[in-house]
Amino acid sequence: MSVESVWIFHRGALGDSILLWPLMRALRRKRKAVTLVSDSSKGALAQRELGVRAVSAELRRFSDLWVTGAAREPGRLPPLAGVSRVLSFVVIQGKDQTWADNAGVMFPGAALEVYDTQLDRRLALQLAEREAVVHDPPISVAGSDAPVVMHVGAGSRIKRWNLKGWISVIEHLHKSRPDVTIQAVAGEAEEEQFSREQVAAFDQLGGRFISGLPELAEVLRIARLVVVADSGPAHLAAQLGVSTITLFGPTVPERWAPIGPAVRVVSPDVPSAMDWLVADRVLHEVEAALG
Repeated sequence: MSVESVWIFHRGALGDSILLWPLMRALRRKRKAVTLVSDSSKGALAQRELGVRAVSAELRRFSDLWVTGAAREPGRLPPLAGVSRVLSFVVIQGKDQTWADNAGVMFPGAALEVYDTQLDRRLALQLAEREAVVHDPPISVAGSDAPVVMHVGAGSRIKRWNLKGWISVIEHLHKSRPDVTIQAVAGEAEEEQFSREQVAAFDQLGGRFISGLPELAEVLRIARLVVVADSGPAHLAAQLGVSTITLFGPTVPERWAPIGPAVRVVSPDVPSAMDWLVADRVLHEVEAALG
């Protein structure tokens, strides 16, 4: 019995990429062979965590899908036979029809689904639910001795909560819950953008800068709880099944909240700058999550 082959094209931020995981989980549970054409690091992460096949979107054959008239040049778009379905979430205004025309030649006989809108939570859930199988990962079984991870970064400055707030939360938890291990981490963006004073304050917390997605996944995977702003690490923690508190400000949780079995959201009544958030609100949510 042949296995149905599905190819998915996506390029974008880490969080957007991980919004595809529920769909890919659902397809894998239906025993379909899934190939993800994406940025190398995000593809490798999905391959390691989900068992999909990862292919680099930088390969010329896939760049050529955007070239007008490429399908008319003999040998430029060699066909990939046996693929039943192709989904594209790579949006380039005015080029989507070109991509679809060329993809029709590269994937003869495949059903093409070209999405001309940014992938968000709503669309991600619709796509996964259309497969009619459970798509959530299992809930993490981290024990009470596992660390609470505070990821103080975000890919966008406007979504990043101020370091002073993080310090207040961490210091309070050290006093109120001395039995709980708190691990403060940040990403490569923060390592580049923090001022000298911020780096010194982060160091005083025992903070650790994380480099690369494999290291990030291992740090989040073993956590009892992850507290993080609206960012790629929030989506990754949620899809690893870890209990997650995501702090929102200018973005809307209905569209961008992580998908997972143990997700809490802290958000203002209307989109606001991150200075709406106070330490007491975060502490309340953390205490509730820790039980």
